[in-house]
Amino acid sequence: MDQLGTPVGIFDAGIGSFGIVETVKKHYPNQDIIWFADRASFPLGKKTPDQLFETGRKSVSFLQSHGAQKVIVAANVLSMVVMERLQEAFPELELYGVTPPVRRAAEYGNFCILGVEAMVTDPKLREFVERLKPSSLKASFANASPLIDELVETGIFVSDPDRTEARVRDYMSNLTPQQMGVAAYTLSSTHLPWLRFAFERACPDKVFLDPAEELVLEMRLPNDGSGQITAFTTENIDLSMTQPELKKMLDLIGYSHIEPNIVPQTE
Repeated sequence: MDQLGTPVGIFDAGIGSFGIVETVKKHYPNQDIIWFADRASFPLGKKTPDQLFETGRKSVSFLQSHGAQKVIVAANVLSMVVMERLQEAFPELELYGVTPPVRRAAEYGNFCILGVEAMVTDPKLREFVERLKPSSLKASFANASPLIDELVETGIFVSDPDRTEARVRDYMSNLTPQQMGVAAYTLSSTHLPWLRFAFERACPDKVFLDPAEELVLEMRLPNDGSGQITAFTTENIDLSMTQPELKKMLDLIGYSHIEPNIVPQTE
């Protein structure tokens, strides 16, 4: 690895967090980034809080060992459920979580938070939303884990956009009346913004919000490097996207110069 400036670490259980890498690069083009796709821990949607904490702890420790002093906990579910525990475990680091942009969503009226099952069913999310939203508005919650498993972590959103659009359209048509009767949706999993094109085509009269944009704009990164992206990933034999296919996906979205380094499952 070349000498980095002051790298920021970004991680999630899977490839979804690369969208945050793109957002950071847009606003901080010289920022060096260490991206860790811990695919061995995917999916997070059905993990308990203790399992979520252990997943996050291992990933933060891995990034710290590679020089990251600031770490973006890209997984919305980790940010909502175990962020306080992670910060207590790493007091020497600056940790940034990705949470639903409730205030921005409320500007449009009633809203729905789309995310993985473990997050949308967690009481902490309900408390977070009730604390931030106007009392006159209604918030609903929907489990989008099936879309993540089927379309994003498999790479289908890149290889078959027509199938992706049809599946998202079907998903949206099967939401409950309360979940459908809203003005805005928050894409509260790092994987979901990859499907934004399909959401917007399925429901052109709705607003779909990416939480990462808000976080990155609030951060103050040194932007003192050469813009290098160093990528690490663990393997998951249960996922249909192989490592060569992951490399091909990065090529297709414009990052052919990135070669993910395969590492053992973190301890």
